[in-house]
Amino acid sequence: NTLTGNNQFVMSYLTDEVLAKLPAQYQDAIVKTAVSDRFCADLCQAVCLPESDSPTDETGQGQAFMTWLVANNPFIVSLDAAGQWYRHHHLIQELLEHQLHIRFDTKTITSLHRKASYWFATQGMVEDAIRHALPAGETAVIIQLVRQHRYQLLNQDNWPRLERWLQLLPTSLIETNAELLMMYAWSLQNRWRFRELPTVLNQIAMLLQTSPDERLQGELSVLSGIQLYWTVNGSHLVPTAQQALAQLPLDAVFARGLAWIFLSLGLQMMGDLP
Repeated sequence: NTLTGNNQFVMSYLTDEVLAKLPAQYQDAIVKTAVSDRFCADLCQAVCLPESDSPTDETGQGQAFMTWLVANNPFIVSLDAAGQWYRHHHLIQELLEHQLHIRFDTKTITSLHRKASYWFATQGMVEDAIRHALPAGETAVIIQLVRQHRYQLLNQDNWPRLERWLQLLPTSLIETNAELLMMYAWSLQNRWRFRELPTVLNQIAMLLQTSPDERLQGELSVLSGIQLYWTVNGSHLVPTAQQALAQLPLDAVFARGLAWIFLSLGLQMMGDLP
């Protein structure tokens, strides 16, 4: 039979024979590593270990902890050739997650996720940062992360990653924020789900009425231009595309490229070939 953490005898054995025999100074730190499905020395330093009194010891504790953990824990699994990232065996991970909620209150666990989110964000690991910001209740952080990095995904045609971000977010959060809803609208456009697009664009327009954002308004104009193109409405497509170009920032390369294309198509529809 496959062993799982649901077996109380397995968990009892692991608690008595593994966790209880760990050095006292590392027990809390090891339990705290359960907040993440992978960890490295710097992450452990930032999240799991007490802050050092020495300003020069920014990573020393974390590296010492990881060195000890790798040398003394047969249940740790290396995730890269460089030996920087690790995870626990799934049974140990389940044990530690169980212990995490026994040893620490909700406020402490929330703080651990908040620290992890901040650390991943500083490393440019947006998906991990979002994943930890959610249980920490940091919706403002999520929106800011999307705002900072979304254009990079669009400019690189990195649709799989954009879809993963969307899958991480609850629908209720997406539907109430214009930034997140715009990301969803671009996903619909990329998958040619044009029948669903007008409803989403109307939602975004309503949200922008209460919280105006010229950049998002420019994206809204680009996506609205797609609808005008398919209805062969060149007279409205041209000013809509021009408005988009006036509102979009220069780093919105993908959106601006579409605006230029639809401006050209609109002029062609109206017979303005030059």
